[in-house]
Amino acid sequence: MKKSGTLAGLAVVLALGSAFLASAPARATEVTFVGFIDGCFGSACAPATTSGSQSSTLLGLSYSNSSFNDTTSGDFLALGSGPTAPANIDNLGSFTLSGSPDVYNGQAFNLRVTFTAPDSTPGTEVVSALLRGSVTSNNHGGVSISFGGSDTFFTSPAGTFDLAIDNVSVTPGKSAAITASIDVVPTVAAVPEASTWAMMILGFCGLGVVARRRKDRAALA
Repeated sequence: MKKSGTLAGLAVVLALGSAFLASAPARATEVTFVGFIDGCFGSACAPATTSGSQSSTLLGLSYSNSSFNDTTSGDFLALGSGPTAPANIDNLGSFTLSGSPDVYNGQAFNLRVTFTAPDSTPGTEVVSALLRGSVTSNNHGGVSISFGGSDTFFTSPAGTFDLAIDNVSVTPGKSAAITASIDVVPTVAAVPEASTWAMMILGFCGLGVVARRRKDRAALA
């Protein structure tokens, strides 16, 4: 009888453990992002959709494109490298402002971020996001480019991600990179299926039976 009760208790523990494991959310693994960025000035402009060195100029302000290939750490990736020559890497491109003063009054800048990995559908297409910025002069001869502070969400077989692009300012005679970050969107805990709930209920019933039998044996002793 004692052995049978022990086996029943073990079965109950295993049933409960299986039920809770089935309902636990899976943690996203680290993800490698690969892609390129292109941009151009003007509300009607269409940034390129192919990789390779490209640039665009508005008055004394010029933009140079970039590419990236980096992996998340702790479900987070910062694309924050500074401007580099001859080509940018691991940022969203860079702006260079000439020393001659110009006036920028809300001109548009369009930025296209293209991910070649992870794919939205493996082997068929890539993820591409078009973001719109506004170019304005500041009070110190510099220029600011604002992207509105809104995040862009996208999905792939590797998960759901949040792309946040930072605003950027540049002073005359200098260069400044566009930086961004990618966050893994937390996975919502799964709701146990009916079969899982049934397993849990049976497990609790089994515990009750084991406890009742032990109580009866104690009364007869």
